[in-house]
Amino acid sequence: MVGSDPLMRLNLDCALHILSYLHLDDVVRCERVSTYWRDIARSWMGKTGDSLPWTLPSSGDKCKVAAIKRFRYGAEWEANLRRGRASSVRRFNSAVSFYRAQQGCIAASGDFIACDSDEGLVWQSLSLNDDGSILPPKAVEVPGFSFGTELHHDQVSHLQLNDDGCLLFRARTHRSNSPAVRDRVICLKSGEELWKQDIDHPDWSSQPDLVPLLIGKERVYYTRTSEPTHYLLAYEFRTGKLAYEVPTDCSLSKNDPNQLVELIRDKGEEFIVNLSQRTSPCDLTIYDGGSGCAIEKCEYQGLCRFTLTTVPNTGTFTLMADVSKSRFKILLRFSRQSKDSFLCVGREGLSWERGHSKDDEFAVDPSTLFMVSFQQKRPIPKVWKLVECTDPELRDIVNEALLEGGASDIRVNWCWKPTEPQEIDLPPGPKGKKRRQFQVPSGSLGSNPWFLDRRHIAIHMHTNEMRMSGREMRHSAYKGIYLFDFTPRKRRA
Repeated sequence: MVGSDPLMRLNLDCALHILSYLHLDDVVRCERVSTYWRDIARSWMGKTGDSLPWTLPSSGDKCKVAAIKRFRYGAEWEANLRRGRASSVRRFNSAVSFYRAQQGCIAASGDFIACDSDEGLVWQSLSLNDDGSILPPKAVEVPGFSFGTELHHDQVSHLQLNDDGCLLFRARTHRSNSPAVRDRVICLKSGEELWKQDIDHPDWSSQPDLVPLLIGKERVYYTRTSEPTHYLLAYEFRTGKLAYEVPTDCSLSKNDPNQLVELIRDKGEEFIVNLSQRTSPCDLTIYDGGSGCAIEKCEYQGLCRFTLTTVPNTGTFTLMADVSKSRFKILLRFSRQSKDSFLCVGREGLSWERGHSKDDEFAVDPSTLFMVSFQQKRPIPKVWKLVECTDPELRDIVNEALLEGGASDIRVNWCWKPTEPQEIDLPPGPKGKKRRQFQVPSGSLGSNPWFLDRRHIAIHMHTNEMRMSGREMRHSAYKGIYLFDFTPRKRRA
């Protein structure tokens, strides 16, 4: 069961003493435990350009050198993010509303992003050309479909990407001689169709019982409801074989605003994390992707408005939630300990009341403790870094708020607060020498920022104008999604 870590927090001298006895591979593992251990481990790697505090093994193991390069590379993009220095910005001219964009019409994973746009279903590599320019978007070629005639952007949903660039999506067609619903897995790099499933469902007012959920390394995960029972299914998408179909305690859905569902991978194994907020207390369930069985279950009372963040290929994830009846948030960090065990390795409080109003829009990446925000009166995005608060009174205040809110079984060990914000700017133009301020589109407002991953921040832009849509008066017009990339340009191919 999910428990607590007795070594969650040690003083700096004790932590450094422990690291002095560890092999470099173990230091890398310590970096994944928590933000506190990450900062200590990275201090051992040295700052960019500095010499390392130890001598590499005489064997010249390339894995050790690669580990050090990863630490230095991470330090570079974190420095860019802290200073608000974006290396590039992309715009996706999508006519899809932001709600649909969050509910399965934009996906990013690894080095790829796919979006249901005005031009159809497109994808783009997040790499840059040698000269630093952005690679152009490409259309997703779907065998048997023609975008703009038989397939329209409002008929594409359930976009999911894995780290290898395999795109899962569901499409509906107008053609009478084919099934109404088709699920596809396309390899973006080769254009090869790896998986297809046709579902005869002519009722356009509802979804089929079988719904795509997630895509892993080799499996496609589905859910199916046959009242009153819900099922989790997995297909081997390269062979088409049904791996399993098992009943679950509740339905799983990426399109349900009261649920959070994510896939995490660790050492070749996959796990599905589901956080249901339909009832109080909220339920956290972890499923083994190999068998579909639930291996962890727990409840959280006194917390609401959860977000779920995963760290790729580490077996770790973080829950962030509002503390009921207070202005604080709490971070719950989980790490895989064994085949059937996940451990809560960190409980941390967040406070950012300084410089913010209730109308501000913001998002937090719990894995790096960076926050993006902007004010509606001046919608220029800003980046904040959350730093540790050494005031013990704040920790006591957060714990008191947890008790009053009903989360009597949770106590935070330390708290975070924001530093001074930095406005996001862009690299110099072709003839310029100074960095440029991001120009907010005329008459546009920003809303709903979110972190696609550690290096990419997305912001939805819209106007505040009144417009007629059918018989309804809409208050805003959709302008697109802006994606800010903070990856160091000199490291990108």
